[in-house]
Amino acid sequence: QRRVRGTAMEGSDYPPSAGASPVHRECPGSGLDLRAAVVFHSNLGNAGPGSGEPALLIQNAGILPSNIPISLRLTATGGYQTCSPRMNGVVQGFGRVNMQAGSTTELCFTLLNQHTDQPAVLHELIIPVYWYGLDPDSRESCSGPGVERIEQ
Repeated sequence: QRRVRGTAMEGSDYPPSAGASPVHRECPGSGLDLRAAVVFHSNLGNAGPGSGEPALLIQNAGILPSNIPISLRLTATGGYQTCSPRMNGVVQGFGRVNMQAGSTTELCFTLLNQHTDQPAVLHELIIPVYWYGLDPDSRESCSGPGVERIEQ
């Protein structure tokens, strides 16, 4: 599990810009490849649109070195707010989490063995982060243990 604290200062609901590449192109061998991923459950932070476990569960998010498929579970704490929970999920090979402008939350990314639902381990994982806000003067940040702090 990795926890990442993020702050959204403006809405982040735009698709990746032209020329941006999903993680499978930028980080070969990373284990993640969202091109064939599907959203199995969507209720991040209990914001819906589904019900039940307050998480976003993405299946077929990659392959372990033992050729077992990976699921990616995201959970949010710290008052997760979104203006459009239906936008959470996978779009054109990219994972997307929508946050309400001005809100702060902590996201926990957990990789799971898709056959057993037990935590899976990748020795190295690179997750590129793209920010898409409405205001060019907005500030977003990302930090956490084992994660380089990113600010824009």
